Amino acid sequence: MIEVYKNFLPQSSFDNLINTVYDIKFPWCRENIIDPNYFDKFELLCDKRLNAQFSHRLYGNHQPLSDYFDLLNPFINKLRIRALVTAKINYNPVWNEVVEHIYHTDNPYNCKTAVFYLNSNNGYTAFETGEKLYSTSNMIAIFDSSINHTGTTCTDVSGRYVLNLNYFS
Repeated sequence: MIEVYKNFLPQSSFDNLINTVYDIKFPWCRENIIDPNYFDKFELLCDKRLNAQFSHRLYGNHQPLSDYFDLLNPFINKLRIRALVTAKINYNPVWNEVVEHIYHTDNPYNCKTAVFYLNSNNGYTAFETGEKLYSTSNMIAIFDSSINHTGTTCTDVSGRYVLNLNYFS
């Protein structure tokens, strides 16, 4: 079951998150969306350049990984998170077509995954069940971490921004 909540954060918390992430000084790292070795096994993406995204890891390995960790406080409180597993913000730059990435689960634990959409665009999260959730700003999708899902590129704005949380509640 996928739970979806629109206007998830209060406007002030949402504005703070957006203003921080969109700031030119916000640090991004380039990372692979999937293990590059998969390209040898599967022809999943027609263009290997689509395996790149920019991320900012907020939490992992049982500790905060960023000076921006406090951006998670509204989520920790509202989702009643007892323990974080991972938290990161992903930025997929605009592309000439909407391309789905590989279906995956975020981790091997029996926990929750939340995808929070920072901006509205024609990209989406797709689930193996056939469901699609289009990126709508200040919307969150919560589902069991065992559900295979994937993200996409977008074509209508400068990029697709999502916050991905994995947690125990």
